Amino acid sequence: MPLQISDLGKERRTFTWEYLGEEIEITYNIYLFTPEMEAEINSGGVTEERLSQILVENLLVIMVDWDVMDGDQKVPLTYEAFMALPTRLIGDLMMAIADDAGGDSEQGKRFGGRSQQNRASRRRSRTGIDSSRQVGSFE
Repeated sequence: MPLQISDLGKERRTFTWEYLGEEIEITYNIYLFTPEMEAEINSGGVTEERLSQILVENLLVIMVDWDVMDGDQKVPLTYEAFMALPTRLIGDLMMAIADDAGGDSEQGKRFGGRSQQNRASRRRSRTGIDSSRQVGSFE
């Protein structure tokens, strides 16, 4: 049977993200992040405020669940809740999902993930800084 694009939206992936000494379970849909979304994030020419809004909007499209708490309550996956979070957390979260979505070289052979070389190049921001050294660290 041929691949149906509509079936891609049903795929979920969960990984454990180590952030600031804590383990966070993140569940997202690996196939809902599109080239259109990526182009919007990387387009430049937008204000910092709009870039933050774009990042939050895109995260909310792909995220299914997480276990980040605010007291006794799980932080909801809503625009208002995400806009109130630290920008650093939101940026690091997007990078962690992007890194996880790249897959490792063995997984990439079986599941269509990206190569290690491609993953390394994706971690470089527009400033050329490797984000893998930044995630969960304020150094």
